[in-house]
Amino acid sequence: ARVRGDPETCLANKTLDITMFMEPTCLLTEEESAFALKVVTEKIKMIFETNPKVCQAVDFGQFTRWAEFVEGNDGRKLRKQLEEQQEKVRDLEQNLKASKASDASHLHTLQ
Repeated sequence: ARVRGDPETCLANKTLDITMFMEPTCLLTEEESAFALKVVTEKIKMIFETNPKVCQAVDFGQFTRWAEFVEGNDGRKLRKQLEEQQEKVRDLEQNLKASKASDASHLHTLQ
């Protein structure tokens, strides 16, 4: 059997405050993040409806930033879709102009 050393032995008699942090919302897709935001919003509303005095002691800064992040993603997604649609319209307009020019030159050739 393998004998492995205890990694905490080097920390003996030291006052190190080791903190590990993982932000679970960073692992979510845009759709999952939007859904999670709706769920958490509803849960917080449910909690504070029973005891409104607690609401004054809570900092909603992280929650607000998360909401802005989700809304920003929605805005970016819509802008991207708009740009794609505008590009398609430009392509169709160019094709229509080229087609009209081709038809006109073809008509002159027939006459």
